[in-house]
Amino acid sequence: MTEIQIIRLVFGILLGLATLVLAVLTYFLGYKKWYIVEEHCSLKVSGTVISYTLGSRAKHAPLHLPVVEYMVDGKKYKVVGPKYKVVVEKSRSSLLGKNEIKEIDPYSPVLHLDSASNAFMSIHANPMEMLFPKGSKMNVFYNPGNPKEAYALRYVSEKFKFYILLITTILMFIGWILILVLL
Repeated sequence: MTEIQIIRLVFGILLGLATLVLAVLTYFLGYKKWYIVEEHCSLKVSGTVISYTLGSRAKHAPLHLPVVEYMVDGKKYKVVGPKYKVVVEKSRSSLLGKNEIKEIDPYSPVLHLDSASNAFMSIHANPMEMLFPKGSKMNVFYNPGNPKEAYALRYVSEKFKFYILLITTILMFIGWILILVLL
């Protein structure tokens, strides 16, 4: 075998292994977690907001999603939500402005934050804490076969993540086949 054939063989083996790992991830992360969640989570229970996440997705106003605790068959579970596909932020500041969030629709998959702040002392409240204060009730939909699999308030599809993984896996598989054929 020539040096180029050895390089192609090694690259083909590595690409094949990477494709296999990505295919497994596509199934377990993509299909199991993002693609079929909505149809499996068919039972509803009332949950209680107990805290908020530490991360923030908004630029100017802190956005910490509620952590909701719910109980199924005497066992406690937690879910973060409601989740949003996109956060659209509109903020204004003036010297005499009040620190406030004006309008939020919790049932929309797109969160529109319309905030006003005081330019002198710009302290923002968490809009999720205003909508869902600690101790408030929220509907949680869960999978009866696996109560850990759940979403709060309403489902936001994450199927696009599955499709991105699937298309990447298919392209890598085609590349792997082409390398083997060219060997």
